Amino acid sequence: MKTTTLFPEILFTGTLEIEHDINQKILAGIEKLKDSGASTETHFGWISNPDVPLKGDLKSLQVLIGRTFLSNLQHTFGKVPTKKINCVQPYVSSIKPDHTFNIETNPKYFYTGCLWVQTSDKGSCLWIEDPSAKRYSSPYAYQKPSHIEKAVQYKYAFWPSHMFTGYTPNNSMINSIIINMGFTAT
Repeated sequence: MKTTTLFPEILFTGTLEIEHDINQKILAGIEKLKDSGASTETHFGWISNPDVPLKGDLKSLQVLIGRTFLSNLQHTFGKVPTKKINCVQPYVSSIKPDHTFNIETNPKYFYTGCLWVQTSDKGSCLWIEDPSAKRYSSPYAYQKPSHIEKAVQYKYAFWPSHMFTGYTPNNSMINSIIINMGFTAT
C-alpha cells in the first residue's frame, strides 16, 4: 500500500527569542499604538488600523517577522523563486478574557501570519479549519476538520492565506496581544 499527500498545506511555527528589556519596549510600543488614535475599541478588546504603519520597536519586530518567514520558506522549499516577499498590513489585536476574534481570509496574500506578544497557557490559540471539501466527508476519528495551534509568548505561525482561521476564546486573566500580518510575493 502507498499513501501520497497531494497539495499539502504547510504551517510554519516557531518561537522568537526576545530578551526581557526588548519585550518591555515592545509592550510599551503597543500601549503607545493603542493610545495614539490608530486603534479601535471593539467588543472583543481593541484592534489597530492595518493601514497605519508600525513604528519604532514594533517596526523592527515586523522586519524580524518578515525575515523569519523568508527563512522558513527557504528552509522548506530551497531558493525562493520570487523577487520580493513583503510583510504587509500588520496590525495588533488585543483579545480580552472570555472573548475571541476571527481573522478574515485575504486572497491577495500569499501567506498570513501571527505572533503572540502577550499570552498565557489559557490565552487565545490559533484555530485553523481544513480548507478542503474533506471536512464534510472524513470521519472525525480519521482526519480532524481543524487544527489548534497553542498560544505561547513570542511564538509565530504562518499559514496559507486561503485557509479559514480565527482565535479560540481567551480563557486567561490577561489580554492576549497578537500581531497579525499578511505576506505578498511578487
